[in-house]
Amino acid sequence: KLTELQKENPELYMKRMAISFRRYREIREAERDNPKLAEILKQDLELKGQRNRLVRKIRAEENQDEKDKLAKELEEILNKRFDIILQRKQIAYEQLSEKLEKLKEEVKKSKESIEKWNNPKLKDEKVKTRLKELVTGEGKFRWE
Repeated sequence: KLTELQKENPELYMKRMAISFRRYREIREAERDNPKLAEILKQDLELKGQRNRLVRKIRAEENQDEKDKLAKELEEILNKRFDIILQRKQIAYEQLSEKLEKLKEEVKKSKESIEKWNNPKLKDEKVKTRLKELVTGEGKFRWE
C-alpha cells in the first residue's frame, strides 16, 4: 500500500511513513538492545489496536447485549494491557537499577582516583616529572 501511495500521493506517503516511524521506532531500538522489551512492546501495540477496534465497535453497536459482550472482550484486552504495562515498568526498573550500579562503581572509582591524586608527595613527584618531560622533551605522564 505504501509503495502505491508513494507514487500516487508523495506527501501523504511521507506523513504515513513518519507516523509508522514514530510508532515502531521504540520497538526497533528495543530489538537491538533488549529483545524481551521489544516483544512486550509488540504485544502492547497489538493490544492497543485490538482495544481501538473494540471501542469503535462498541460505540457503533446498537444492541445492548452485543455491547455487553464486546465490553467483556474489551475488559480482557485491558487486563492484558495492564499486565504488559507492568512488565514494561519492571524492565525499566531493572535497567535503571543496572545503570545505578554502574554509576555507583564509577563514582567509587572516581573518588578513589581523587583520593590517590590528592597526595602532596604524589603531586610534587608528578610536577617534577612533568617539568623534566617539558624541559627534556620526553613525555610519560598525561596531563590532559
